[in-house]
Amino acid sequence: MNILIYNWRDIKNPAAGGAEVVTHEIAKRLVLKGHKISLFTAAFNGCKKNRR
Repeated sequence: MNILIYNWRDIKNPAAGGAEVVTHEIAKRLVLKGHKISLFTAAFNGCKKNRR
């Protein structure tokens, strides 16, 4: 299944906190079950526009 996750910040955002850690862990577990995850977040200074 293809899953799109919207989250305010990315795990690599310097201002990331607990919500980003939880979202990242959920996404990792879904990937281990064979799902494809796309994460859509706000940009921050120094971030890459697309990460694969």
